[in-house]
Amino acid sequence: MIVGGWSSAGYERSINADLSTFSDRRPNVLLYVRDLDPAGESIELNIAKRVGFDDVQRVAFTAQQATDLNLPENSDPAVAAKLQNHPGRAAFVARPGRLFQVGADAVPPDPLRAMLDSAIAPFWDRSTFDDSLDREAEERATL
Repeated sequence: MIVGGWSSAGYERSINADLSTFSDRRPNVLLYVRDLDPAGESIELNIAKRVGFDDVQRVAFTAQQATDLNLPENSDPAVAAKLQNHPGRAAFVARPGRLFQVGADAVPPDPLRAMLDSAIAPFWDRSTFDDSLDREAEERATL
C-alpha cells in the first residue's frame, strides 16, 4: 500500500478493516520505505500509531544508509520551501542539525532490493508461496 506521513481517517479505517479480516491472527507488520525528511518521519508518528499494526519496521532509509550509499540531497527549491513549512521540521533538524531531503527514489534498485529482501525474509514462507503458484497455475489451466 502507499501511505504518506499524513493520511485520512477513512483510509486508516480501511486499512484497519483489512487487517481485522485475517483469521489466522499472525502479527500485522508494516515494513516501509520512506523519504529522509520530516514528512517521512510522519509515517512513524501517525500511520504506525493510528493503524493496528503489531510491529512497524523501517526498511529504508536512514541517514546512515544515505551516507553509506552516497545518496544526493534533493536540491529542488519547491521541496525546500515545502520542508520549511512542515510541522515536524524542528524535530527533524534537531538530529542532523539542518533541514534537507533525500528521496527514497534516490536509492539504487539493487541496494533497495537487498534491504527489502532482508526485511521480508523473517516473514516469508516459501512453501506457502509455492503452493499459491501451483494453485494459480491450476486455475489458469481450468480457465
